Amino acid sequence: MGRDNSKGQKPLPPLNSEQVYQLLAQKKWTELVELFHIYCKVIPSDYALESAFKVVESEIIRNFDEFQQDEKFERNLSNLYLLHHGKLYSLSDTTINKLTVELAKLYDKKGDIEQAYQYASKFPQDIFCASIIEKHVQTSPKVIAHSQSQKIRVTENKNISPKNHTISLFKSTQEHDFFMAVRDVFPMFMVYPNVALSTLIDFDKIQSVLSTDERNYFFTAVVDCVVFDQHKEYTPIYFFELDSTTHDNESQQKRDKMKDNILATAGQRLYRIRKLAHSQGQKEFIKLVSEVVVQ
Repeated sequence: MGRDNSKGQKPLPPLNSEQVYQLLAQKKWTELVELFHIYCKVIPSDYALESAFKVVESEIIRNFDEFQQDEKFERNLSNLYLLHHGKLYSLSDTTINKLTVELAKLYDKKGDIEQAYQYASKFPQDIFCASIIEKHVQTSPKVIAHSQSQKIRVTENKNISPKNHTISLFKSTQEHDFFMAVRDVFPMFMVYPNVALSTLIDFDKIQSVLSTDERNYFFTAVVDCVVFDQHKEYTPIYFFELDSTTHDNESQQKRDKMKDNILATAGQRLYRIRKLAHSQGQKEFIKLVSEVVVQ
């Protein structure tokens, strides 16, 4: 039978229950699922078609292992699920529960716990779905309650180890002394240590004139100390490298030259500072930066 599925649309091509049973006999699962969608609004008003599709629904569940072997299994599964939850066609509780569990298993196997949980939460009575819900609870961040919870969501991680394995931002006492000195020299600006070069320079503006090695190095390089003007949207204005004997080896010297060139290409001066005696500390660094940079 053919009729308008909705106003303004072309009439559906005729379909009778015999055609449905023929496809069912051939186990053409994808074609049958597509017919579910195409004729979802027609089926309830045609007793013969409705009866045929109820048989299809029960056969899908009864032959689920074969249904699962279809190359479009995932799509078919999702389409049937959406058919029901989109209120286009009501599937039986047995069918929709089976689809829900299988979709939860499918996404759990993919490692997508969030999507698996979305399905599992629809059928928490099932043992597998309950396990997914528990896994989601265990792996999801803890939601923190506060006075603005309706407008701002705050979470914290779980399973925090009692052992503290954090490390200092500075690799040496010298780095810390130099940072404190620069901060004292520029009290009106913000000073940050170990800043990724890629957050300081517009790569797209200079990449065409950099060598292949420099382009690759750009995204791994760090500048030891950078002064930012917080009054101009944290624009970097001074760049410092604190060298030591580790900069004497050939590979490090190559990286140093690339960093020098990248910053020069970007129109920025890089100050390299190296202690020649052990006596220099924070006080000497303050005097040095004041004389060399602040003129």
